[in-house]
Amino acid sequence: MKHYVITLLSAAIMMGCNSDTQDDGSGETGCSGFLSPVINVRLHDSIDDNLVIDDATVLLIETSDTGSNQDYATYIADDDNLAQSETGAYFSVLSINAMSYLIDIEVTAEGYNSAVVKNIAFEVDSSCGAENTLSYDVYLCPINSNCL
Repeated sequence: MKHYVITLLSAAIMMGCNSDTQDDGSGETGCSGFLSPVINVRLHDSIDDNLVIDDATVLLIETSDTGSNQDYATYIADDDNLAQSETGAYFSVLSINAMSYLIDIEVTAEGYNSAVVKNIAFEVDSSCGAENTLSYDVYLCPINSNCL
């Protein structure tokens, strides 16, 4: 777990600047960089939105012109002191090295039908100070129920 937190912090802090940096004449640029892209996936029970689904498997598949990558999101039960993660959501740093790509989300949870969301377009904002946080809601239907 400690290794995961260190990796997450390192990836979230990686920054860069593009051509819209600002120079105030002092020789220093005013660009604070941009944060690595992350995703927060909030899971909901389609019948009872008050139920917390904290034991699911959330697979993220990122695809771009340069390749593809798969990551599993981690459930954030309590405040983890990371600015980009949301408590009560499944969180992951998107690790594919591209400026634009598509994300597929595959969710499985005991007692629920699987859910698949495809082709969520994401474009990395490289402007100074950009947070690059994507939040997405997925509704799961309990097995043997009539819900959408």
